[in-house]
Amino acid sequence: MGSNTDRALAVSDRNSPQSKQRRHAGTATQNQLRAIFSLSFRQRIDPLHIARERFDVDRIEDLSMREASSLIDELKLSAPAMRA
Repeated sequence: MGSNTDRALAVSDRNSPQSKQRRHAGTATQNQLRAIFSLSFRQRIDPLHIARERFDVDRIEDLSMREASSLIDELKLSAPAMRA
């Protein structure tokens, strides 16, 4: 369980210029979210862990459209080649 200081830092991070910019950039679409979950499921990786690490979000749904697109591209590149 986090301390009050941790909670205060988390709240202040949500009010940071980067966070405000993310909110105004539009949120990820349902199709993008589906693609992220599908690609990460196939690769057996945790999409939230990657999103937190790369984009400092608390939920996948908090990604901007641009961030979601970037994550999808990254997941596609790291996916093993499909067999015919």
